[in-house]
Amino acid sequence: MRSGHESIGVRTFHSIPEITKDLLSRNFLLRKKAREELVEIGEPSLDFLIELATSKDEKVRWEAIITIVQIGSIETLDVLLIALRDEEFSIRWLAAEGLINLGKFVIVPLLQELQSNPDSGFIRRGAHHVLHELKKNGVFKDDYGLVEQLGNEFDHSGIPVKVQMTLDSIRFN
Repeated sequence: MRSGHESIGVRTFHSIPEITKDLLSRNFLLRKKAREELVEIGEPSLDFLIELATSKDEKVRWEAIITIVQIGSIETLDVLLIALRDEEFSIRWLAAEGLINLGKFVIVPLLQELQSNPDSGFIRRGAHHVLHELKKNGVFKDDYGLVEQLGNEFDHSGIPVKVQMTLDSIRFN
């Protein structure tokens, strides 16, 4: 049970663990309310959410990732990159959307992740979605046709070279 102070909107760090426990509930409305409260609290709740993002329970991971995405902090970049490899499509999609929302700050780390995991179809598809949207929004300049190459499900041979050329062009500009 939350204290009277918490129910009127005054949050303390002590209430965060209690609220994050509500994300484990079977009750959808309780989970939704907990998400909304954690988003309102913002960055102070990230440590707990990041821990939940590695849960073995798919529903818990989904709740953690969607809340992380809604908070929209650059501090969650690594967690979102890891979530691009999740077995569950909806979690990978949320992670990609979260990366898109973070904008230009994700480009180099995403390219490095792609470079480190060239054989991961999940990373390739996630990177394609993120970079395509960032290109469409004028945030990512795709001088080497990387987005198109990532979209080719049958030929991945050109990806490592295009990733390196793109990283080099970013570093030297």
